[in-house]
Amino acid sequence: MLLRILRIALAAFLASSASAAALTITDREASAHMGQTVTVVGVVTGTHVTLKGTEFLDFGPRYPGEDLTAVIFASSASQFGDVNQYYGKKLAVTGTIESYKGRTEIILRSPNQLSVLH
Repeated sequence: MLLRILRIALAAFLASSASAAALTITDREASAHMGQTVTVVGVVTGTHVTLKGTEFLDFGPRYPGEDLTAVIFASSASQFGDVNQYYGKKLAVTGTIESYKGRTEIILRSPNQLSVLH
């Protein structure tokens, strides 16, 4: 019984450690990692805020040819400040790569998913 508990605990620890150490990729590689939790590094080449308050950070070529968009929904936007502050900066964003209407994106729900590198 004790051995079974230790195996379960070890499996849980290894699973949490694996997700905590996300693979780091470039924005150009993002579409090849659909469904995976990764850290994407790239330069913000465009920003946009909709009338409803959803914010977008584009990486790679400018919209509509961007490699990746980091999406911040209005409900989380106040935690990130003005998205224009990130324009031209090299960022690391961490999350699950998703596809929305054929575009590659990461949803940012918390500022700890975003780091300014320079």
